[in-house]
Amino acid sequence: MAAIDSARIHDILAAAHAEGRSSLFEHECYRLLEATGAEAAPVSRLIPIGERPRASNLEHLRGEKVVLKVVSPDITHKTEARGVRIVAREIGAVEAAFDLMLREVPEAYAAYLERHAGEMPDALAGRRGRSLEQRLADRMVGILLCSFMPPDAQGFATELFVGIRQTAEFGPIISAGLGGVEMELLARQTRKGAAVVIAPTGTVDGGQLFRLFTGTLSYERLSGAMRGSRRLLEDAILVECFQAFIDLANHFSAVNPGAAFHIEELEVNPFSSSGGRLAPLDGDRPHRPPPQAAHRRRDRRLRAVPQHGPHHPRQHLRRRLRPRRAAGDPPHGGGDRRRRLRAEHRRSPAQGRSPGGRGQRRAGAGGRRGGDRPRQGR
Repeated sequence: MAAIDSARIHDILAAAHAEGRSSLFEHECYRLLEATGAEAAPVSRLIPIGERPRASNLEHLRGEKVVLKVVSPDITHKTEARGVRIVAREIGAVEAAFDLMLREVPEAYAAYLERHAGEMPDALAGRRGRSLEQRLADRMVGILLCSFMPPDAQGFATELFVGIRQTAEFGPIISAGLGGVEMELLARQTRKGAAVVIAPTGTVDGGQLFRLFTGTLSYERLSGAMRGSRRLLEDAILVECFQAFIDLANHFSAVNPGAAFHIEELEVNPFSSSGGRLAPLDGDRPHRPPPQAAHRRRDRRLRAVPQHGPHHPRQHLRRRLRPRRAAGDPPHGGGDRRRRLRAEHRRSPAQGRSPGGRGQRRAGAGGRRGGDRPRQGR
């Protein structure tokens, strides 16, 4: 299994940082993923605003079709912006789609933002109507030409989500599972662990995460175990992908004190199976320089994450969720303690509640639940 090209990834991050950006554009995400050695990113060419597509731009793009995508720091939902077009790999078709996108994308996304004010980027705040459209047009970087990656299959669970992000409690974590637009809905409606698996990158390698992943609906479909399906990806490809993301998260984070940049989040949604390989079809990745010395001292605790014992992240999570008990309480005396607190509350109703107030109604309802059995926390 090839190691990630950390020097090449550093150069990609440094170039964006030199331009004052804390995130990468989609074509830069593809270059970063190529440097991990685990993904078959589409070949792409950026046509900057002010330039025109040429026949030579299409020479290195494979297949009979080409995908055009808008590139902008403000447009995060390309579909809603009419910012994705698939056309024949011919210069006439590409030019027509290019011109149409330059006209339609600012208008379409301005209308979307006005309907979803909570998603308005800071750089566009306070603008509406033509002013918003013009600002969007002025900040467009260009149109990305990409090779069309035909999927090996379509339908439920054929797309994969893989992401890493930094957390204050556990350091970098990795998640993998159902991808595509239905991911969030299915994650809420399926059993726990069936849609997405999550683990701290300091506690697992690619093989261990893969073993967790085999319990998901995504793996059931990709492996061909789902009724009426066929295998789309070999297990080794998934293990390689997971290991690359884990190495990326651990290298570009506080786990590595020598890292010049920290990847705050990398999300590829979706990956598609194309030709038996994982093809990233979209990507988003904010980054930042490492924290100052005052914060580095705190981050040193994340350099080595123990695999077992009381400091393991799972034990830490249990401690955070475990209810605290008062001094002198027995380990499982939660019910006795609650009854004691209720009795004290009844003896002192002057704490801003009337005898028939909300606190006593909860206490009475809790008492009806019966005995010493502790109630589940919300």
